[in-house]
Amino acid sequence: MRAGPMTIKLKLMQPVTTTNRYGEAHTSYKHVRTIWAEQVKMSGSRQEQVAEHFASYAALFRIRSAHPVREHWQVEQLGGYLYNVEAVEPNTRRGLLTLICSRANP
Repeated sequence: MRAGPMTIKLKLMQPVTTTNRYGEAHTSYKHVRTIWAEQVKMSGSRQEQVAEHFASYAALFRIRSAHPVREHWQVEQLGGYLYNVEAVEPNTRRGLLTLICSRANP
């Protein structure tokens, strides 16, 4: 494990679902911790949905495996964008997790 490439700070945010008195579910995100990460890849493309064009951005981040992160969490790059965690790939040999993220709608 090399700590040198981890130059980006990420805020980890865990989803918290609450219901109101009418039974409606609302998901908010609770800040868990701020960690160091390595940005492995950044990509952008264009998608077409319902005859409209949308920009689609994806990012791969590597973090230490000591940080508990699951799918459906959010990560915010400090000074950057907000991402949804789509998948988490463990690399136990190196002690890292790879977060596969897509950019969240503002």
